[in-house]
Amino acid sequence: MASTGKYPTRSDAEDCSFFVRTGTCKFGSSCKFNHPVLTVDGDKSNGNSAGSSSKIPCKLGKTAARVKR
Repeated sequence: MASTGKYPTRSDAEDCSFFVRTGTCKFGSSCKFNHPVLTVDGDKSNGNSAGSSSKIPCKLGKTAARVKR
């Protein structure tokens, strides 16, 4: 398990839907879900370049990448 600041990245867990939408999580380091790294261009990553990605639209007009496992 790696960490993105105060939020854990757990490549084997489902993404924290609240964190993906808002960028925050009230459970912090104790959350059982994955907190993907959000990049400047709106793409998200689990910290590795393995796997294929597909683009999904964002409510705010940006496009985010969804990493398939």
